[in-house]
Amino acid sequence: MKKYIVGLAVLGLLLIACGADSETPASSGVDDSDADMQQPVATSLPEVTLDFETCQGFLDEPGSDLVSKTQELTEPSKIDNPAIETMCQVSHQNADSTKAMTLTVIKFDSIAAADAHYDLVQGSLQEDDAVDYTEGVDGPRSFQAVVDGSGVGSFVVAQKELIAISLHTVMPFGESPLFDPAELLKFAKGVTARLP
Repeated sequence: MKKYIVGLAVLGLLLIACGADSETPASSGVDDSDADMQQPVATSLPEVTLDFETCQGFLDEPGSDLVSKTQELTEPSKIDNPAIETMCQVSHQNADSTKAMTLTVIKFDSIAAADAHYDLVQGSLQEDDAVDYTEGVDGPRSFQAVVDGSGVGSFVVAQKELIAISLHTVMPFGESPLFDPAELLKFAKGVTARLP
């Protein structure tokens, strides 16, 4: 249990360092009572231009019952880690922001910096017995961690050369996530397939 609490504490610190935003978007008045039954946002791979400056092109637009928020977080992130070249965050949330999926894409200035980031995130989840951990889900430097507790659903983390991505879901305690682990993995594979 102690490892579980320590793992969640480290994870919380990583989310804060990665610019996790708690701002609540305006309600769209849409009834999201079927949010748990939603199909994932399209993961097809049409010709897409990724823009690290505006953070556009990493995820397709969500369905009409979800709210999307995109942030470029490079400057605040460089304060904590000067090896970060660019950092983007895209979040898809239900109308009342109680459930969300967040993608963070970080491009580093060296493979060593990307490796160190990946290893730090991996180490915080890999050894926790309360986490269902699977390596190699989207290439050799990737893993999925299913927590399903304390308001956290699951994580998928992958590294492709200089770029590290992480996706995670959050939801109220005792509820199911906006996207299940298999859907989250589909999103991750869609993102890594778009990376240069």
